[in-house]
Amino acid sequence: MAAKEWGDWGARWIWPQEEQGSADREQQHERAYFRRVFELPAGIGKTYSLDLAITADSRYRLFVNGQRL
Repeated sequence: MAAKEWGDWGARWIWPQEEQGSADREQQHERAYFRRVFELPAGIGKTYSLDLAITADSRYRLFVNGQRL
């Protein structure tokens, strides 16, 4: 991505609902599953590459088009 385009990438945090994010002792070690669906612009060929920036507390699993990567 060119430096000029960097500010236009539209990233947002995916966050649990408030009741899931509570600091209660019982909820501290629960798992949370997040999904984000997005579509690429029309006309992009199969050789298109995409960079994803992922942050996680301990681990994550990434699926693209139903395939685990």
